[in-house]
Amino acid sequence: VDCFFVQVEQMRQPALRHLAVAVQQHQDIIAMNYAARAAGVKKHISPAEARNLLRPVGGRVVHVHTEAGARVSYKPYREVSASLFRLLQSFSGLATVEKASIDEAYILLSPAPGDGDSTGNAIQRGVDVGLALKACVHEQLGLICSVGVAPNKLLAKLASKFAKPDGLHPVRCPSSIQALLSATPATSLPGCGGCSLSLGKLTAMDLSALSLVEIKE
Repeated sequence: VDCFFVQVEQMRQPALRHLAVAVQQHQDIIAMNYAARAAGVKKHISPAEARNLLRPVGGRVVHVHTEAGARVSYKPYREVSASLFRLLQSFSGLATVEKASIDEAYILLSPAPGDGDSTGNAIQRGVDVGLALKACVHEQLGLICSVGVAPNKLLAKLASKFAKPDGLHPVRCPSSIQALLSATPATSLPGCGGCSLSLGKLTAMDLSALSLVEIKE
């Protein structure tokens, strides 16, 4: 789901809709929508800095939901997440729905007679299902999401990031895999987010050309 925490807050507070919004948890910015990103807001900056960036564009910083005693509670976000996964699990044609996080899922499609041995046929069916899922999630839950369709989970995850916001990106052939990896910073790979100093401006495609020894060095 794109900008999940922001979307939930916009559902809870309709006045936030169409605004640049960042969400803070105590003294840390944990989420923002694309309008806030365009204003310069980034994760983990201070709420005061975010407010300064958003003020000229009429944006807002809101705190995550709290209960009595200012205790942070993810209850409203978990409730929306539960509704999302119930919807996904009720959708026909899905063999497996694997929860990856509060707002992210890996979906394995059930085999279809028309797929045969053709990856292309299966990917096209994934595109059709993905578009239907996007429409259904928006219609029933009011959420905007992005979808990646690929032969494996890693490529699907990278493709879904590439598709944001509100898009769908299929990985159909070897050349599209190379294009996706070339467009993906190495730091966007799972487990590499904290390696910005060592990875620099390398792409995922750059890493694929290195040996295991070179990567460890």
